[in-house]
Amino acid sequence: GAVAMAGIQTQAETTGGVALLDNRTVEIGNNNNDEQVEEVPKEEQGHLVNAELVPQEDPNLQVTATTAVRMSETDLPLSQRELHTILRDRRVCCLICAFISIIALLAIILSVIFLNKTEDSSIPIPTALLTVAPTLAPTLAPFPTASPISRMPLLKTLLEKHVDDVTVWDDSTSPQYQAINFLAYEDAWRPTKVREEVSDQLMLERYAMMVVYFSFGGPNWSQEAAFLDINTRVCDWQVQYCSWGNFCETYGVLCSGQFVSRLALGAEDINIVGTIPTEVGLLSSLRTVSIENITSLSGAVPSELFLIETIESVSLTGNELSGTLPSSILQASNLFWLDLDENLMTGTIDNIANPALEGFALSNNLFSGSIPASLGNLKEATYIELGINQLTGSLPDSLSRISGLEYLSLFKNPGLTGDIPTSYYNSLLTNLHLEGTNLTGLGEAFCGPEGSPLPEYEEYSAECGGSTPRVECWCCTDCCDGAVCLRNNIGL
Repeated sequence: GAVAMAGIQTQAETTGGVALLDNRTVEIGNNNNDEQVEEVPKEEQGHLVNAELVPQEDPNLQVTATTAVRMSETDLPLSQRELHTILRDRRVCCLICAFISIIALLAIILSVIFLNKTEDSSIPIPTALLTVAPTLAPTLAPFPTASPISRMPLLKTLLEKHVDDVTVWDDSTSPQYQAINFLAYEDAWRPTKVREEVSDQLMLERYAMMVVYFSFGGPNWSQEAAFLDINTRVCDWQVQYCSWGNFCETYGVLCSGQFVSRLALGAEDINIVGTIPTEVGLLSSLRTVSIENITSLSGAVPSELFLIETIESVSLTGNELSGTLPSSILQASNLFWLDLDENLMTGTIDNIANPALEGFALSNNLFSGSIPASLGNLKEATYIELGINQLTGSLPDSLSRISGLEYLSLFKNPGLTGDIPTSYYNSLLTNLHLEGTNLTGLGEAFCGPEGSPLPEYEEYSAECGGSTPRVECWCCTDCCDGAVCLRNNIGL
């Protein structure tokens, strides 16, 4: 500013003239005329902006400030400080906003990690899966976000590890083809917030239950028991049937935690038709199977069912199942009950000798051959039913060494012959059914000498009726003569 003022004064003094300052005219003379010049206040000196000299009519020149702005000496420094303050405030605001954003983002990430860990800790993972090495960050399975087109390859990659014959997916009439296509293109449910190995097992079980549904003619069921609900988990595929009184029974799928533990089907009005698929073996936590009284259910009992480590009870009575007893029964270390009554099964019964069994029922089938002595290894057995078959040979004394055996039924096996070993007399049998056999020596073996104290029993039945009884049994509750059986008053 001082430089500008000095320049204007210098030019004015050279030419002579008048300068305007804040609407005041200042006459400036040259050195030759010695004219008086109004003294500009010190604080205003040097702060004329864009001043120009305008020629005048008289010899002296007048300087006119067309645009004159008066600025004090302190104005310019204040403006700079204000500018610096504004910039500094803006930088502080930006830093604060960035800091708050980072804190919020960290809070969200920590919340998600905490929720995932909390949910994972509540999922009961089967023992077999616990051997998988843990990872620092659980990997989520790709199924929740996969599109139908990409989902099919993912499903096949997963299932190929567990399915022996993948060619069934090429047969459009097979239950497996229907199941995998339904799962890929129509099913809306996806496992979320679980570890990958748990998610894989959930998808395997969903596929297995879909195969069961299509194998049993599900699309033609009169009541679908909530099967194939595309929006719910498999554990919700169930329905209750109530008969007279307040007796109600749940049919369908029941779970323990996340996984299938019980499969129960058999209501007469469901209209089940088909065979039991091998895919039931994919239900790795299955404990109980109850598929009963379905006369249109045929085919073999899948061996994969008894390869499930957790399987405990299998009841398939009242169907039209055929084939032989799977050898895998012998490997089912937790199996305590097996009921295959009233089917069309054939072959020998050697594979029933699983020491874990506490009871089994194989009556009303077409089993043949002898009663294996290995049945004596069933140390925990209390119930053995083998009636109405084609068994032959003698009664092994090994059964009498089963200390807790209470029920033994061999009725209507005419091929059973020979004397009953006397070792049975000291057994704890309370129910014995030998009618329709050719076994002899019953009286002494089970009743002891005539007049002995009556054994503690509920029912003893044998071929002790008619005019010429086949056996003597003074303690029997029922004495039969062929198809006719009468209550024996002595045993009542």
